Amino acid sequence: MKHLKGSLLLLLIMMSCIFWGNRDVKAAEPDFFKEYSSEDSYMDEEYNFRLKHKCRLTIYMKGEEVDYDDYDDYDDYGSMYVTIDDGDFLNTFFEKYMDLKDSYQKTITLKAGKYSLYVDSDGPYYISLSGQYYPELSSKDFTLEEGKTKTLKVNGTSSKVKWSSSKKSVATVSNEGVVKAKKAGKAVITAKCGEYSLKCKVTVKKKPVSYKVVAKKLKTFAKKNKNYKFNTIDAGNKCRLYGYGVYDYTSESVMYGEGYGLTAVYYPYIELVKKGNGKSEIRLRIFGEMYELSLYDSTSLYCSSIQAFTSNRRMKFRMKNTYNRNEYKYSGYYYEGRMKGYAQISSSLYPEKSNIKKFNTMLGQNSLSMKLNSSDGASLKFGIPAANRKNWKKLLKEYNILLKDYI
Repeated sequence: MKHLKGSLLLLLIMMSCIFWGNRDVKAAEPDFFKEYSSEDSYMDEEYNFRLKHKCRLTIYMKGEEVDYDDYDDYDDYGSMYVTIDDGDFLNTFFEKYMDLKDSYQKTITLKAGKYSLYVDSDGPYYISLSGQYYPELSSKDFTLEEGKTKTLKVNGTSSKVKWSSSKKSVATVSNEGVVKAKKAGKAVITAKCGEYSLKCKVTVKKKPVSYKVVAKKLKTFAKKNKNYKFNTIDAGNKCRLYGYGVYDYTSESVMYGEGYGLTAVYYPYIELVKKGNGKSEIRLRIFGEMYELSLYDSTSLYCSSIQAFTSNRRMKFRMKNTYNRNEYKYSGYYYEGRMKGYAQISSSLYPEKSNIKKFNTMLGQNSLSMKLNSSDGASLKFGIPAANRKNWKKLLKEYNILLKDYI
């Protein structure tokens, strides 16, 4: 029995030696690997490859000896020229000229995309492309509304990812990379994988309040403040809050002396329009209307622009024409023209194009005048009284509150 145990132990040791002696121990396989070779002389080849992600790519090149004894113009070894570009010859990322007797290796970094490898060789060669992908986040920054979610992914790695948020009160992130917006603000989501720490900026916006809530706010404002009017244009879809209007006209003496007369009207208003997905757009506009009578010449009024002037500031707003009519009145033997339109000062959809700050400053200046222009050259300019400027400034203030708190 004792001899049997010894024999079994010896057998196990011998088998272990055979197993470990024949084991092929390999390094970790690269994320990307391609081989190209040719045994022929005078080769001119093009190869195409694609990188899924940003990659640290190692290029290895080696040639073989070629005998040119029959040709006096050649050395004993051939040469090859290799390039890597974007496939359209617009950008070259690698190029190397070398003798086939040598070997060469270089590591470069390339973005995800398609590439072409060109080889111009006098003889046999071997080329390998071996690369490790860089981990990359699927997004580097994005915006979410309160309560919404977005899933982040780390591409280019199989390593375990550890997620974290710089401000959990603004946005949280799960172990699977699902970001959830909590409240308005900014946070940074970090994904750690191996030696890499990847960051994504998240901006959380307030959830839009319903059209009904904002419309009620406008209506309440008009009830509590004099010289403002609320009007429903399309029930449940569009409404407006109007400011105090101002108008001017050509004097009667000029009318009969020169044969024409002009009347112009301005007033600002806030317009609320219901959009899809429960969202609304809020706009600040100036309404403009011009009326012209002419005893001798036909009229051709059509909205062009509204201009604002103070002692040190100028603004010009292009108008959208909404109505115009030019006709001859046989009953009174005169020509009559009329136009209506608006200039947009600001919109919640395009806050970067807002002129509200400068216009609000001009309303605080005593010298403010405005001018309504028709495309045919007719215009009327007059000063804006203090009562109107005060009324309009309050309307602008309410508009800014709505932008901040409701939209």
